[in-house]
Amino acid sequence: MELLNGFVTVFTSGGIVFVILGALLGIILGALPGLTSTMALAILAPLTFGFDTLLALCMLMGVYIAGIAGGAVPAIALNMPGTPASAATAIDGYRLFKEGNQSNTLKMSFLVSGLGVIFSGIILVTLAPLIAQFGLLFSAPEYFALGMLGVTIIISISGKYMIRGIIAALIGFAIAFIGTDPTSGIPRFTFGMYELNGGISYIPALIGLFGLSEVFHFTENTIKSRDISQQQNKQMNNWKRFIPTFFRSSTIGTFIGSIPGAGADIASWTSYDIAQKFAKKGDKYGRGEMKGVIASESANNANVGGALIPMMTFGIPGDGQTAMLIAFLLIHGLDPGPLIFENQSTLVWAMFASVFLASLLVIIYGLSLSTLIIKIVNQPLMFIYPAVIMFCLVGAFAINNNIFDVYVMFCFGVLGFLMKKTEFPIPPLMLALILAPMIEKNLMRGLLIENGNFLMFFARPLFLTIMGIGIVMLIITLVLRKKTPQEV
Repeated sequence: MELLNGFVTVFTSGGIVFVILGALLGIILGALPGLTSTMALAILAPLTFGFDTLLALCMLMGVYIAGIAGGAVPAIALNMPGTPASAATAIDGYRLFKEGNQSNTLKMSFLVSGLGVIFSGIILVTLAPLIAQFGLLFSAPEYFALGMLGVTIIISISGKYMIRGIIAALIGFAIAFIGTDPTSGIPRFTFGMYELNGGISYIPALIGLFGLSEVFHFTENTIKSRDISQQQNKQMNNWKRFIPTFFRSSTIGTFIGSIPGAGADIASWTSYDIAQKFAKKGDKYGRGEMKGVIASESANNANVGGALIPMMTFGIPGDGQTAMLIAFLLIHGLDPGPLIFENQSTLVWAMFASVFLASLLVIIYGLSLSTLIIKIVNQPLMFIYPAVIMFCLVGAFAINNNIFDVYVMFCFGVLGFLMKKTEFPIPPLMLALILAPMIEKNLMRGLLIENGNFLMFFARPLFLTIMGIGIVMLIITLVLRKKTPQEV
């Protein structure tokens, strides 16, 4: 009943107009490589301070939700994810796009993105207190275990080259350790360059590994033409086979989103890995499988509803975007937490209604804009790739307004190109870059909590549970790999 009142409030107050505008801006900004949903909120939030709180919140919810969905566009169309959450989408999405399944891939991405948020939104409005309480059980040792659980994914996403995937991951871990030691504050592997004190930024690295390396690859093969047929891919003939992947991945995304600090990138990679483990005969994960796109996009978008649970129930940000929303609420004199449901119930339920409305708009915008996106991307590559290079440069520079990030992007572009040439898988390196800071930081914090005794971690039931899940997943992965011939 409260949710219905929230919809009434959004429509009668004019908030629906702001949701529509926010969702459109979110998709546009999210589709620009380097401009993540968090950055879109940071750019647009100051513009809303003069608005009524309800109207401003409606607009920001539209930006938040559509911005994440929009990040799949460059990942699928250009193999250039602008955010870690869409990196897993590029693995199969870009191959499907090149094979001619362009319209279906983009439309399916937007469809499961919107439905994923709706799925998590239903859980948000019904089970928020219960899930949030479980998320609060996590402390540093459990986050460390979650990071180690992510390490088991590396083998799954290495494709047929397991040894090369492990080597790529080790390179990623080594690169991630560049910067200031989080415990001692001492610079390491910086070679006296102060620009490296803060470490390597994810976004320039992503843009270089996936986007710029593709430009280099095209430059090397300018004689070859891109053969993109316009036939529809047979994978879409039996859409019912996608349903289990959607529900499983949306559940994973919602659960991981409810754990403060885990983030949509962890949700996306975990879901993709589990989807591979449920693969059936004929599935082509890593070579153009629609279920890979569904697994990644439904999970990273379902993360929205999960992240809003600890934010609204306990005032704890679930990710960077919800941290921005908390700052917005505080500026407007609102204090997220249990009391906000009593003191500002109208605002809260209007906000939840905006989640569902923005999700529907993501689907509508996605289905209507897919044709335009395809027309733009299907222009001759000699015209497309100069624009891609421009987006790479702007996206890398826009993170910190620092030319050094452009150099980082270029170096990772060369690295990605060389890895493609030598058939070293890129996703393990990218996943290592994401997981390493999480593992190291929480290991150090956990040791401080347990007075330097790592064995005390194993006295924590939740830690043992997560590690046990990781061991089981690793065993399953190795068993599944033995059933098919592999190359090292």
